[in-house]
Amino acid sequence: MGFEDLNWMTNLESFKTVENFYLEEMKKRENEEPKFKVIKDPLNKEIQDIFKKKGVVNIFGNGPSLRKIKKNSKHINYCINRSIEVQKNCDILFLGDLQILFDLYNVERNVMKNVKIIMIQSTLHDMITGKNDIKYGLDFIIKFLKCTAFEGIILPFDKLPLKKYNKALGIKIGYPQSGLCSVFALKMLKLTDRKLNYYGISIPSMSKDKIEGYHKDIKKQYHKDYLDKTNSKFSTKQRLIKNTYLIKILDHLKIKYKFH
Repeated sequence: MGFEDLNWMTNLESFKTVENFYLEEMKKRENEEPKFKVIKDPLNKEIQDIFKKKGVVNIFGNGPSLRKIKKNSKHINYCINRSIEVQKNCDILFLGDLQILFDLYNVERNVMKNVKIIMIQSTLHDMITGKNDIKYGLDFIIKFLKCTAFEGIILPFDKLPLKKYNKALGIKIGYPQSGLCSVFALKMLKLTDRKLNYYGISIPSMSKDKIEGYHKDIKKQYHKDYLDKTNSKFSTKQRLIKNTYLIKILDHLKIKYKFH
């Protein structure tokens, strides 16, 4: 699209240029019937049938330890935001930010076509204003996804039960990271009885090269100002503290897991 040099994820003027492009694309397709479904119940049979006979869930974040793994018929691949651009073979895509939704327009069509479920916050978070805006609600999401090759199921959610564990585990979760959200999203889907493998999500026991920054391919794809801003939002120490909370919750729920 020629937007690669625009810092549109964090600059309002550049964002408006990109947004107007997408609004025009959405308008062209407004009379098309979507090729995907919206199902609001995570325990719906059509959703649950996708996971039958699959005993492992691979969770992909955006950190340096992210890697692409081979397709396995007994595995479920759960991609967080931009990690789909590295992993590519994705069963569940988790999204919460407007700008990341927009970026799906550029994800390879065959990659988007093979995504089975998009778990998405029903009112999206705008990374520029730092707020959830009602105009970017489910109706907007449906109209936008018609511009992509997605043919699976949209599973919208409002909130994840993060704070209920604070008192019980002696932790304090304010703004949730996507890695933390993963355990609750998978709990909604009744998938926490499987073994969980984490890639691209850092914990304190990892070596320095697996903790700081982003995966090398994500660094190539995103404007440096955006990466610097998202890196500065939480220090490495803060991110590791939040992922220590993740481990406490995984242990509390007696979930089998491994960080790679």
